[in-house]
Amino acid sequence: MADQPPEEKKPIKDKIEEQISSLHAEEKLDQLYSFTKTHTRDAIAYVILIAGIIISLFNGVWGGTLIGIIAGIYFSSEIVYSLKNFRFFIDKEGVFKTFILGGVFFGLFLARPMLFIGIAAALGIKTLLLGEEKNPTSTKEEKTKEE
Repeated sequence: MADQPPEEKKPIKDKIEEQISSLHAEEKLDQLYSFTKTHTRDAIAYVILIAGIIISLFNGVWGGTLIGIIAGIYFSSEIVYSLKNFRFFIDKEGVFKTFILGGVFFGLFLARPMLFIGIAAALGIKTLLLGEEKNPTSTKEEKTKEE
């Protein structure tokens, strides 16, 4: 029978460090669980966004659609506000800069059309179902003054 080497015992310091690191890992999981309980909508959006990014590496159509839907839902009021006040942007920035911006958006649309279609679909559905805000950049105090 072959002699087996005696098992090396870990020093107490290493055992304590392992316990502390496992407690930190448990605390992080508890914090993640707590966050998902209190911010369910955000947590779902993060998961869909990450899935969309990963899927877009293999299938640009479906990945772009998922990313576009999340972007449309989260930035719908800002997009509507920007589109409604686009003429002020042209006045402020100038025609040339606006033309360059339009070219960039057109190039992005050609590269990932489903991203823009997903944004438009989410924007349309959210606007139809929930209505729209007057000014997304205004504060709560300004909104109460308007009412």
